[in-house]
Amino acid sequence: MSLKLGLLGFGEAGQGVAEGLIGTGVPIDILTWDILFPDAGKGAALVKAAERIGVKRAASAAEVAGHAELVISAVTTDQSLVAARQIAPHLGKGTLYLDFNSTSPGKKRQVAEVIDGAGAHMVEAAVMDTVPPHKHRVPLLLAGAKARDVVSKLAPYNMRIEALDGGIGSASTIKMCRSVFMKGLDGLLYE
Repeated sequence: MSLKLGLLGFGEAGQGVAEGLIGTGVPIDILTWDILFPDAGKGAALVKAAERIGVKRAASAAEVAGHAELVISAVTTDQSLVAARQIAPHLGKGTLYLDFNSTSPGKKRQVAEVIDGAGAHMVEAAVMDTVPPHKHRVPLLLAGAKARDVVSKLAPYNMRIEALDGGIGSASTIKMCRSVFMKGLDGLLYE
């Protein structure tokens, strides 16, 4: 039986993850929605990418919610809470919602309030490198009560995922601390 995956946002990250997952050869049923799909100018490249990769396009976030047992939100950072509010009323009870967006720990907790309040389960993902070269194998840190459930669902796809024991916000906190350290180290070395 294949995993029914919903993908919100079909930009660089969404395309890379979808292409990598499909490329494993392990059965997966991906349905994606991007707010740019209906835009004839801006959406044309996204529609072509979905066709090239072999991902089905949805007509709305609600359609993605009705399809998926696991939803990955890979929208632009400023739209993470907006996307959560749009899809939350349509998520089935117990649906896993993986927030892939690079936002602050506070914003991750806001998204969790919306998703968990709808009866689904928010899991935070901190993306620890750039998606394009790694595709679905980009290193991820997951946090939240159902993080290990997400790891279990994605295990057949050979992803590089580590589930943390902390609550929502802990993965993005680690990512932020790592980023500050690395940028500071670069600055010191440059000096």
